[in-house]
Amino acid sequence: MHPTLPFHVWDVFTDTAFSGNPLAIVETDGSLSTAQMQTIARQFNLSETIFLMPPRDPAHTARARIFFPTAEIPFAGHPTVGAALYLAARDGLQEVTLEEEAGLVPVRIREGRAQFRAPVLPAPHGGAVEVELCARALGMAPASIGPHAPGAFAGGPAFVYVPVRDRATLAQARPEEPH
Repeated sequence: MHPTLPFHVWDVFTDTAFSGNPLAIVETDGSLSTAQMQTIARQFNLSETIFLMPPRDPAHTARARIFFPTAEIPFAGHPTVGAALYLAARDGLQEVTLEEEAGLVPVRIREGRAQFRAPVLPAPHGGAVEVELCARALGMAPASIGPHAPGAFAGGPAFVYVPVRDRATLAQARPEEPH
């Protein structure tokens, strides 16, 4: 027999159904193992799934763990926003504090929008990032990248940041999808 878990799929960053960044929000009593949460996240196969459980400190709103389909991450903005808006709507709150693996995330809710400060600031991650490789991945000439060098940073998941000359250059970018 399979346990029954309440879950919701929310469209984050939009007020139009099926047009935002989808997020699976799973409510649990905290008894799921990491392996079980990972399996559930893989089954949803969305960019992120957030598990909400009772907080360790009763002064906080919920404990939260965030998973990609393939791995747990300590923090991410999209699930933080979605979970905070969900909890605020469910419980009539204007302040939500999530206990995430990266630290406490206090979130203010105003007019249907969530505002928070990340528990960790992005820091350099890994070595140098090659301009030519970034240019090829974005479908642009290497001279279009700059004036600063691309770099990898992590404050939860790691991302490569690629500065470009101007908005027109950005509009011309044609990212190549991995195969």
